[in-house]
Amino acid sequence: MLCTVIHDAYADGEQAEVHGALSTLLSAGQRDWSRTGVYAYWDRSTHEILYLGLASDLATRFGQHNGLISHSGGNKRKQIAEYFSRSERLGFTILIQSKAITLMEQIQELNPMMGASAARTIAVGEGQLIEMHRLAYGTRPPWNRTGGSRGGKRYATPAPALLELLAARRESLFAARRTLRSIAGDFRLRLFEATIHASRMRAMMEAHGIAKVPKSGERIDQSRIERSFMLRDGHLVEELESSEGEIRRWLGLLGTPEHWREERAEWRKAFEGMLGRGLQAKEKAVIALLDLVASEGAPPEHILATADIIDSGYLDQPATIP
Repeated sequence: MLCTVIHDAYADGEQAEVHGALSTLLSAGQRDWSRTGVYAYWDRSTHEILYLGLASDLATRFGQHNGLISHSGGNKRKQIAEYFSRSERLGFTILIQSKAITLMEQIQELNPMMGASAARTIAVGEGQLIEMHRLAYGTRPPWNRTGGSRGGKRYATPAPALLELLAARRESLFAARRTLRSIAGDFRLRLFEATIHASRMRAMMEAHGIAKVPKSGERIDQSRIERSFMLRDGHLVEELESSEGEIRRWLGLLGTPEHWREERAEWRKAFEGMLGRGLQAKEKAVIALLDLVASEGAPPEHILATADIIDSGYLDQPATIP
């Protein structure tokens, strides 16, 4: 789910540093983040969004836009060069999702009517944000020549809160407390933000009415799964402040082993009810995969990190922008 925002702002000549930070944070070997996501460029002095985009590999796309990686077309090298001719620092934001999105792709392979792909998730997110910008401000961002996916447009609302968050214009616990380069360079901060991401995701799902374990006999259909992986209906956009307390509450719950045991028992009961309905082989395979994941519980390091986050007052610190 796209629900963690990480900011930075860089000067001309610092492009390689940002590219290195992205490559570290989203490396193939780490298990927290998907390399697919949405990104934004914004004016550091005015906080005006200049461009909204999606990428199957955020580090590579940043390198292409900034002239670090050869790319024949579809990049913003010219716009970025013109920007630096008149401004010192360019704002850059990523909106990222958990590496667990690969689970939904496995489910989709087992049953095409269920699951979701990382590519579809970011395409919908990008289309929604570009249309949201048009609805809120009357035009697309100046570097966006097209409007993004049609699927994303239908979820857009004119609420500007998320756009303001992407442009570092407002404070929110959906934003990381430290910059992209700071997080990438500090393992403790990487663990903190990965742990908080789970709480952001649960708070967002709860706002959408889909955080509850399904009742016995209830079908888990494609629309329900997609709702858990999209920005839609304005919940994240219009209720950022009211979600702050929910993020904190979920952080406490997900840092408690007892909560995971109770939730796992509820899921197991729901799965048993589903399996008793004479499902098709592919549906049984999907449920077996979900059951396996639910049985694993919280990563031990996330349980420990939760206590450190709370004790250090990390969430009480304002987000920093260079």
